[in-house]
Amino acid sequence: MKIYTKTGDKGSSQLPTGLRASKGDIQFEALGQLDELNCLLGWCRSEPTAPEPLRQDLVWVQDRIMTLCSQLAVVAADDGKPPPLELSEADVKRLETAIDRVYESMPVRESFVIPGGCEVSCRLHLARTACRRAERCVIRCLEDLEQPQPVVRAFVNRLSDTLFVWALFANHLAGAPNRPWMPRP
Repeated sequence: MKIYTKTGDKGSSQLPTGLRASKGDIQFEALGQLDELNCLLGWCRSEPTAPEPLRQDLVWVQDRIMTLCSQLAVVAADDGKPPPLELSEADVKRLETAIDRVYESMPVRESFVIPGGCEVSCRLHLARTACRRAERCVIRCLEDLEQPQPVVRAFVNRLSDTLFVWALFANHLAGAPNRPWMPRP
């Protein structure tokens, strides 16, 4: 099998539903944003100083993003069947549990934080911003397709929160400060 098919040379591609659409379509844009996020998470995981429990959590998140992409790719199907793979409330709950676990093990600041610190933290902050960008795109996509998908919305929102606390925790473990932002007049 060849990796190239030439079927997209004119700017369209096919979704798993069989529908061909412009590669500029919001559905493809959302899938691309999620793919970029997944790559960044792999980069976070590859950092040698990343703690093993974080690596395991990131593998799970990457799997859930693949599930989300699968779900999003078929969300507008008119066949009445649910997507073959779907995120669940348990996925959202697992992210919330991860946030709570980190918050219980370190001091938490009540201010905005300037991204930086150790390598793992910097990578996680970058992934967090990519997650927020993907979230905005996924929301626009779901609105355009008139699909409420509350679990999808909650998952991408909670994921960016999780990446934020993991970035803070990575600094905490490395002994690097999480620098608070102090507004100046």
